[in-house]
Amino acid sequence: MTNIPKPIGRPPFRIDGKRLRDLRKEAGLSQRTLAEKANALAGKGGGSNEVLKNTAQRWESTGAVPREMAQHLAKVLGTTVAVLQGDAPQPASNRVDDFERVILARVAAGSCPELVEALDRAGRDSADDERPERSLATSLSGRLEVAQMTQASELFDEIALLTGLSVAHLRKPMSHGGFWLLVGTGFAGPERCEILSGVTEVTYEVRAELCRHFETAGQRDSHATFCEEAPWFRVTLSDARMGMNRVLRFVRCQPNEHGLQWTSATWLDRFWIDELPGNAYAHASFVTGFDGVQVPSKVTNLRLAVVKHPVYDPNVPFETNRPDDIVAVTRGDIDELPDRTMEMFEKDRQTHYLVVNWLRAGLWEVLKPLLSEWPLEFWHISKAQSRIDVHLELPLRAYMQFQVPPRQGNIFSIVLVEEVNDSWRHVPWNPAGVSHVFEVLERDFNGACTALPDIGSPAPQT
Repeated sequence: MTNIPKPIGRPPFRIDGKRLRDLRKEAGLSQRTLAEKANALAGKGGGSNEVLKNTAQRWESTGAVPREMAQHLAKVLGTTVAVLQGDAPQPASNRVDDFERVILARVAAGSCPELVEALDRAGRDSADDERPERSLATSLSGRLEVAQMTQASELFDEIALLTGLSVAHLRKPMSHGGFWLLVGTGFAGPERCEILSGVTEVTYEVRAELCRHFETAGQRDSHATFCEEAPWFRVTLSDARMGMNRVLRFVRCQPNEHGLQWTSATWLDRFWIDELPGNAYAHASFVTGFDGVQVPSKVTNLRLAVVKHPVYDPNVPFETNRPDDIVAVTRGDIDELPDRTMEMFEKDRQTHYLVVNWLRAGLWEVLKPLLSEWPLEFWHISKAQSRIDVHLELPLRAYMQFQVPPRQGNIFSIVLVEEVNDSWRHVPWNPAGVSHVFEVLERDFNGACTALPDIGSPAPQT
């Protein structure tokens, strides 16, 4: 009888089980929740809680995951399959806790006068509520990160003297604030490639580029697009005048004896990076966040809204105070815009300007009735970032007539919103657009104040 060899199949697809576990914990997901979300993307039934938990445990212990399921896991965790397979490791932990234990042990043993002196300096420089041991440990962790980046032998020797640890031990990968590589290319800016210390330095530079790039965009359509290509992050700034882009890319780095290695961003890094799309609202006309959603989705959905600020109640927790109310909206009959007009402005990249200009025409007629409670002379309007504020400022002669002082200050704000499925969401509004609407509103307001006779002060309350 002839033996027929079994066909050799493809080798099983594997990921790094430990990486999967670390990413899951960083995302704040339980094993059951991870499996449940991944199965939902795969179109599979959920199963019992025990089955889901066992499935995730198997993934993390063996790394054996079908390729399709690995893609679903990457999507749930906001990363890529390559990262799950180990392409970009997580940053090593800092040494603060280890250094603090070593410092306490060495002080108890009384074996290092230099350490006692360093602790004394740390005690004088540290905050009132921070122990000198913790302050010194934090400082040493930061200095060690610099030592590993520069491979400066004198820094390693200094830290070794204070901690009693060998230089070989201190050379093991660690992380403190983190180093970041920022690369800038393209139009309207210098070619740049630099290493920055800490995620706040990176986000500061990105915000500065946002401001510089869109500073002269005026009211032409401008786009800021944010994308994650793990472990890298990419920001694309589209020039409204020439259709050319400025691209910023940045990634966290882990130094070692052989150079720099890309690493994934930590949860704290992401906290600051996730703020960047919101920062772009004050500069660009259209912003696409890391979720891939463009705001506004359509310029014809734009509206100018008058928001009334609620009275703050100090006896109620801040997060439960009543939110702002939209009390009036200008829709401007945008549907009546001729198609040819929209096409012309699209060609000139000025659709955002066209629609907002259409909306502003009826703004004063919407706002005026809301100010009828007081004479117009007591109201004032001013520009702010991405909005126009309407203030009530009563003169002393009127204010003193009330037994219960009336509310003053910023009562209303005018903001740009998008109407989506009968709901509202705030959208970008750059300074040029705000100024354009403000100039027209200020002219209408001043004209109304000049035309109206002085109606005197309000009658005092009884």
